[in-house]
Amino acid sequence: MTKRQVGLLAAGLIGASIGFAAVYVLTSKQDLRAKAVALLNAARGESKKAAETMTEDMVLKRAKLTNDPAVVQDWTDMQWERLGF
Repeated sequence: MTKRQVGLLAAGLIGASIGFAAVYVLTSKQDLRAKAVALLNAARGESKKAAETMTEDMVLKRAKLTNDPAVVQDWTDMQWERLGF
């Protein structure tokens, strides 16, 4: 193996170890998990607020640009909720 390959392998192993350690800490600490869930829910709420102001054309363009059909599904669900279904 070349020095470059060894360096990349070492960097990958270090990165994976840090990732595994972070996941372990988040899953084992109840208070950290609660904070992470709260942050994710807050971010989701902000996303829903932004979706409420979008028109149908804007939603379709965003879905095409991001290649994410869930954008349209979320907007459609929101429209049905507004109608009371």
